[in-house]
Amino acid sequence: MQDNRVVNAFAELRSAGEKTLLPFITAGYPDLETTRALLEDVERRGVRICELGIPFSDPIADGPTIQASYTATLETGVTVKDIFEMVREYRASASRERAGTSTDDLALLAMVSYSIVFRCGAEAFCTEAAEAGFDGLIVPDLPVDEAGAFYRKALQMWEKTVGHEHPHTAVALNNLGLLHCRRKQYDPAERFFERALIIREKTLGPAHPEVLAVLQNMVRCYRKSGNARQAKKSQQRIDRIKVKKTPMSPEEQ
Repeated sequence: MQDNRVVNAFAELRSAGEKTLLPFITAGYPDLETTRALLEDVERRGVRICELGIPFSDPIADGPTIQASYTATLETGVTVKDIFEMVREYRASASRERAGTSTDDLALLAMVSYSIVFRCGAEAFCTEAAEAGFDGLIVPDLPVDEAGAFYRKALQMWEKTVGHEHPHTAVALNNLGLLHCRRKQYDPAERFFERALIIREKTLGPAHPEVLAVLQNMVRCYRKSGNARQAKKSQQRIDRIKVKKTPMSPEEQ
């Protein structure tokens, strides 16, 4: 199963000991034709990942430059559907130009307000963004208490792309566990933690720090839910792992 472009880019850069610039471009500023030309230009220059900002009337924590570009773009009437169509055309054109070469695709992340996602519907937005050619979303104003359904949909699409046992799938499952635990929805939280634990043990080994991190989350969740028996069992697993990792003293040797 093919990996996500963002995952591929980071894996290859990490393996080569290299870094990449992650530029930010306001989609549709000053027009969509220019945005597409900029994507083609940064890709030619070796950029592996680019953020595309989807204009919103009330951006949060964006500086005056980005806010001004959003306002100017919205005044021209550019819509989310227009942006998706531009990305589709860019992907189709880039695919034709790259045919028969080993050039890597530019990964695209949509920087988008949750208000836009909510208005479109989380499932519809995620589906359309993926079909257009986006590889991920950055939703900076997503309320924690409303993140569960959105995150689950994103996870379903992620698993279709990279598989159920990818290490990053475990990251998503662990985050879902934390979200549900925060909302005192302990049963689903425990199930997500357990799935994350299985993947991390299988891909990283039983004594890896990220395995310990999931177990510690499980202990906290079990304690909050009043499941003292499971909390004790998880804590015992942590203690056994720590004991095995502790080097013997000179006296013990």
